[in-house]
Amino acid sequence: MNIKDVEDFARRKGFYSVSYVGNFKGSETYKPVMKNKNASIGKPFFILVNGDKIELVTGNIGLEIVDKFFGK
Repeated sequence: MNIKDVEDFARRKGFYSVSYVGNFKGSETYKPVMKNKNASIGKPFFILVNGDKIELVTGNIGLEIVDKFFGK
């Protein structure tokens, strides 16, 4: 799956763009970006891509991703 596919997926979910985060448990991980970058949407959302599978995740998985890539 290429970046354009990921961006199209994010737009269909109401986001403006994506930013690559890294590899999380075998999935390429992207952070969806809202048009207003200062907007708060609650718990963090991420897009996971593994082969042809793409999914939007939040909740505990989102918090694990935050800990891995943005934690101390």
